[in-house]
Amino acid sequence: AWLLNVEGSHQLEDRFLCCFLDEVNERLRSDGLPPVPHQHFIVEQEQNTRSTRLGADIADIVMRGERTALVIENYHISDGHGHDYQAYYDFGASLVEEQCVVVMLCDIRDDSLLEDGWKRAPVVTYSTLLNRLFDDIGADLDYQNAHPEQFWFLSQMKQHFLKGKRVNDDASLEFIKAL
Repeated sequence: AWLLNVEGSHQLEDRFLCCFLDEVNERLRSDGLPPVPHQHFIVEQEQNTRSTRLGADIADIVMRGERTALVIENYHISDGHGHDYQAYYDFGASLVEEQCVVVMLCDIRDDSLLEDGWKRAPVVTYSTLLNRLFDDIGADLDYQNAHPEQFWFLSQMKQHFLKGKRVNDDASLEFIKAL
């Protein structure tokens, strides 16, 4: 959510948001669906997608734009792990008039685990996002010089999370130690 917020302290402005939308749009186009337009989004975390009488079902990130809502489940592997895809979709559709997209954001993509509507969700992995971001900022000396702490932090994320390792407790502890 921090990286998706264009006003975040990362100083990337909309660069990460564009990377994310490009990844989502590649998957939407491959399924013959219309792409999400680049626009300003309000980014919120931990949003209940159901009425309280039905029990909570919390989406990790909700992005609300003028025309489009994205409801994002952020989990280490690409399964719905008990979340209700349709509730996520209905919640997002209630926020905007035009387009709702439910997205699975994860470390490990395993399409065989996508059930109960989650097959319709574009799956975006952390590694594709960080690699796409570094294709953009890796050679941008202006960004690196103007924001050395942010670039260092992002570089550490890339170095410690894109070695093909699962992001488990040991990997998280290794990352924290490196910082």
